[in-house]
Amino acid sequence: MEFKEEKTKGFKDEMNEFSKYLITFEGNDGSGKGTQIEKAFEFIKKTVKELDIDVNNVVKTFEPGGTYISDKIREIILLNTKEYERKYNIENEVMDSRAELLLYLSSRAQHTTNVLIPHLKNKDIVICSRYADSSFAYQGFGREINKIIDVNFLNNFATYGLIPGLTIYLYLEDVYTGIQRKLNQKSELDRLELEDAKFILRVKEGFETLSESYPERIKPVNASKDFKCVQEEIEILLKDYLIRNFKK
Repeated sequence: MEFKEEKTKGFKDEMNEFSKYLITFEGNDGSGKGTQIEKAFEFIKKTVKELDIDVNNVVKTFEPGGTYISDKIREIILLNTKEYERKYNIENEVMDSRAELLLYLSSRAQHTTNVLIPHLKNKDIVICSRYADSSFAYQGFGREINKIIDVNFLNNFATYGLIPGLTIYLYLEDVYTGIQRKLNQKSELDRLELEDAKFILRVKEGFETLSESYPERIKPVNASKDFKCVQEEIEILLKDYLIRNFKK
């Protein structure tokens, strides 16, 4: 399968003019996105000020979620089977993989329209935890939906063709350590975090496929290293990106 990030006319072209303001973080569960995003957020704010970059603000957001409607969809997506049983007295209801993908896309469309586009048009740098690449990896590869339809085609529709200017891909040498990290952080895993080993490996394959296909946009960082080392590597990437794209 050939992977193309196609640009279309009109509104989608306008969005791509602002894509440099969007920075996303991707990776398997437990790769440390949350804590690294907090550090990156502070680093970008400091660097924007130091370099006198033409940016109005720096904000952070996340997917699935980020708006009221998107958060409600998130609740449905991440409920595990036990929660279904407790809340609705329904036994063994398994979410259909196509329904799962469409829910993610619905959440993303709302988030893109209500949060991302207004900020990007205002020349705000937006740091987003997960975006379209996650659906390609989790549903396209994890659920193997790419065998039926190109998930990137559906993502393009949901996002108005918006593509991040930079994506930091945090990868783990051993993806199972990510699940252990999650178990150490919280008492109960959500539905996606409870998936089996084959699913987790397919998701990693999806991210690696994207990383190899778009090396100019997606920058892999080994999240298995010491936290400080990972942080420093990310900051080098961010500073280089800011200088190349925003320095007067």
